[in-house]
Amino acid sequence: MPTIIPGWEAANAPYLGYLHSLDLVATPDKMAPANHLLMQAATQNQMGRTVFMIIGVGQVPPKLVALHAPIVAQPAPPIPTQIDQLHLISSPLDPPIMQHYTANPTLLPGPLPQPPVQPLAPPGLGMMPLFANINTIVAFMKGLNVCICITQVKPKEHGTIDILCHDATGEIDLDVCRACDLQASDIEEGKIYEIYNVGAMALVQHWCPSFHVTQLNFNNWNNDGLIPLYFFNYHPIIQLPSIPDKKIINVPCIIANTSNVMHGKAPRHASFGHASAAPMMRIDMWLVDDSGRSVCLVAFNEFWAELEGTDGCVALLKNIAVDCTYGMSLKTVASYTKVFFEPAIIPGYADLTAWWEAAKDNPSQWHLLSTSCSADGTIALAACSLMTAPPIVNIHQVHAECLDQAAKAMTFHIAGTLDINKQCSVTYAGCATLDCNRKVHQSFLDPNNLHYHCPTGKQSFSVPIAKYCLSFTIIDGNSDCAPATAFNTAATLLLQINMGTMYDVFADEHCYQPVHSFNLGQAMMTVHASTPSTGYWKGKTQWIVMEFFNMGHVYDLSQSLAQPVSLCSLTFTIVSSC
Repeated sequence: MPTIIPGWEAANAPYLGYLHSLDLVATPDKMAPANHLLMQAATQNQMGRTVFMIIGVGQVPPKLVALHAPIVAQPAPPIPTQIDQLHLISSPLDPPIMQHYTANPTLLPGPLPQPPVQPLAPPGLGMMPLFANINTIVAFMKGLNVCICITQVKPKEHGTIDILCHDATGEIDLDVCRACDLQASDIEEGKIYEIYNVGAMALVQHWCPSFHVTQLNFNNWNNDGLIPLYFFNYHPIIQLPSIPDKKIINVPCIIANTSNVMHGKAPRHASFGHASAAPMMRIDMWLVDDSGRSVCLVAFNEFWAELEGTDGCVALLKNIAVDCTYGMSLKTVASYTKVFFEPAIIPGYADLTAWWEAAKDNPSQWHLLSTSCSADGTIALAACSLMTAPPIVNIHQVHAECLDQAAKAMTFHIAGTLDINKQCSVTYAGCATLDCNRKVHQSFLDPNNLHYHCPTGKQSFSVPIAKYCLSFTIIDGNSDCAPATAFNTAATLLLQINMGTMYDVFADEHCYQPVHSFNLGQAMMTVHASTPSTGYWKGKTQWIVMEFFNMGHVYDLSQSLAQPVSLCSLTFTIVSSC
């Protein structure tokens, strides 16, 4: 019968070290027969870390013999140590100190408390720092020293300061994080500074490279005339098709014509440089230079007042963005765009002025790069005897090429007959500001003075003005149909009479005579097609007509196509202000 001998492994002296490494203690004075009761006791004693060895008689199959466990030497008893000196954890130990601890193994070095991270100091006196030119900087460069002129300082959210700066070779954006904002708090625009120990990173925004500052040091420096007050990277209008979208450029040009001021609702998010979103106000401007190219510029919010009424002026527009969202155009950038009218700053001022004197009365030689604009922008362009030039298509081509299903809104010309939808076309009570299309609600009424206040146009008025929202079907030459909508500006151009005058001139059943008379009229239309997710009305594909060009004859629904115009019972739905 096999016998269980606790501690039998003590007979093998080298195995004792292995047991000690497992924290086991041998007890060879205990022996008992290996019956089933002891086996149960052995199972219960496993939590006590007891080792059993079973000794038996007979042949054991080789597959049941376990491999011999490795022999591990018993570890030496630990030597008590103590820390005798404190050293900086970031500095290596010199040879004398290493020899000291080798001779005294019971002594160990200890780490000193870590001091706070301090910004690197500028080079000492007598040292010539190496400054990098901005046009040579690429992303992820570290430890750069630059000598720059501060163009603009703009505090941002979370304590960050945004600084637009430049040298004689280029312009760059400097982001100063909160840890360094005290150093940047005293800098002034228009002065020259040396900045040390900055790193560059790629920025997925308007400015191509950007400094991402971890540690820096500002050092005021006298302007020796090598760095100008502003840096300009000029681009003539003819180069715009080759410039990537959202790129910031500087354009010397002539402001050919400007639209009226357009009012819009506040966007969902505030633009860069603004704490909260303000109602959107804008004008469409048509720029031209001596290359004979013309492009549309949309001037937002604070810039429209500066540019309104500047028709025929030569200007230099600094930091405007290329916008290819709705075709080739330009737009202002909040807090960055600057406008200069000084002849000394504008390159080729005399040449632009001489060219404009010869070309302003002959716009037919201009080549338009913009294929779309707002309905108000088309009025400003029509004043120059020009029209936008998007591709001319039919309805079948629009559906085949998915022009109304693209990720960005598409603009195209289409010729056809207008079948006015009397159920869906409406007039509504709108803001009394001429170029504000905001619908007036009863909540706009101030009970104290009985005046309405429009939150979009920022105007107070006593009586709303009637405005159009014209719904119709376009029937092209192939008899294909597509629904479209024209808002007040485009509808007024089509009917040649505004809604308020139509109320005053016509009365009773003849009130809508101008609308009735144009039913089944033929026109060339500029259509702005958008998807259900990007359009004015969410949830459905929509065609917004921005401008009309009359062509052919006009007929009435109740008459044959060969008969002249006569009035019929076509009516509109009047939508009240409440």
